[in-house]
Amino acid sequence: MESLTPLLGRRTNGVLWAGLALLLVQWSLFLRLTFWELSWDVMEPISYFFSSLWGIVAYCYFLVRPLPIAMCCDISICRATSAGCLFRHVNFCHPHK
Repeated sequence: MESLTPLLGRRTNGVLWAGLALLLVQWSLFLRLTFWELSWDVMEPISYFFSSLWGIVAYCYFLVRPLPIAMCCDISICRATSAGCLFRHVNFCHPHK
């Protein structure tokens, strides 16, 4: 279990960095479309609906997972999920099962 802890940390951080990368790609795409390709009049409703979509996704996430809203709680959930997948991958007997 101790040898798997660094791998779990890397997986959890990878998920968090991938989420940040996704938001940065969306932001840079909107920036490009707003100031070079199209105009603000075209991009305003598109950016409004995309930001509303992210709000709906976050709301659905917290409806499905009724836990307190805290970053440390989400990181521990992500690590536990990664641990379960990793345990199954290496055929490790999970102590709680």
